[in-house]
Amino acid sequence: MTIKIKENLNVELYKKTLIHEIVHGIMRESGFEDDEIHTEDLVNRIGLTLHGFLKDNIVEVTKLYGSDRHGTA
Repeated sequence: MTIKIKENLNVELYKKTLIHEIVHGIMRESGFEDDEIHTEDLVNRIGLTLHGFLKDNIVEVTKLYGSDRHGTA
C-alpha cells in the first residue's frame, strides 16, 4: 500500500493527512474496508486522536521507534 499526499500542504495539515491515511490503511488491513464501521467520520476521529497523542508524546515515541527496534539510541 502506498500513501500519496500533496506536497504543498503546510506541515501540520500534512501530518494530520498522513495519520488519516494510515488509519484508512489500518482499517482496510483489519478487514473493515467494506464494513459500515469504516466511515470517514470514524477515520477522522481516530486520526485526529492519534495525531494528538503522537504530538503530545513525541519524545517517548521517538525513544521507542526512533533509531532501532529496541528503542535504544
